[in-house]
Amino acid sequence: MTVTFRKLHACGRDYLCLPDSETSAPGAIAKHLTAPENGIGADGVVLLRCCDGEDPVLFCFSTTGEQIPAPRGALLAGAKYLYDTARVNLTEFCLSERGTSHRVRLETRGGSAWGVTGDGGYPSLDAALSSATLSGLVREMPVTVGGVDCRLTVVSVAGSAVAVLHGKRETPPKPGGLLRLFTVPVSVLYCTDDPLAPRVLLRSRETDGTALASGAVVAAAIAGRIDFGVPHRIALPAESFYIAVSPHLRLTVTWEVSECFRGTVEL
Repeated sequence: MTVTFRKLHACGRDYLCLPDSETSAPGAIAKHLTAPENGIGADGVVLLRCCDGEDPVLFCFSTTGEQIPAPRGALLAGAKYLYDTARVNLTEFCLSERGTSHRVRLETRGGSAWGVTGDGGYPSLDAALSSATLSGLVREMPVTVGGVDCRLTVVSVAGSAVAVLHGKRETPPKPGGLLRLFTVPVSVLYCTDDPLAPRVLLRSRETDGTALASGAVVAAAIAGRIDFGVPHRIALPAESFYIAVSPHLRLTVTWEVSECFRGTVEL
């Protein structure tokens, strides 16, 4: 059997996408395709099913061949695959996965999708701090961290606390002393002249890349370093986003999705 696939990158992960019409044993195929010794490699396999008059359906399989709930990256990769292969001709549609309908809006260029835009929700105040607030956020306030004078903004995005430090020194401070302010796990970012080029000093297990990037953009916006309502690109290791924060502090996120390569394999 010949299987045709595309390898897509989203949210720091790689996924192999293919139509489920080409697979009779999807779990075994997923395990085979993602095995490092086969030279393809991926973090999972996404199968797409399209039927006339119905929303496309997505199935996600792990590297062990088990069907799993699709991570965000798998949904984004699947949406791009559907559009780029002309299985869906709309830039906004619903994608069904495990009985849940996900509405996706594609950003396109030159006949292919380069990103998927979604609602990032509202950031909120981290309950572990009791500082003066601005619309539910900790105000930018002066702190000294490891002997470095900084301005601190704390944002809670998608349930993850993100502490953003703006300082002038190129050498970032060690965040150890700062952590005593928190009773919850927190990720720490440090920015110098460019507020959208943060260094990740500490990343908690609960915090994904979207929350980190959103925290950096919100902190820069309420500090007056960037404009509200304008999409700003922020890059973290292996991940890129365009994020806009409205004056009412609602986040809109565009996740970049890219194609690594495409190919066929005999099974």
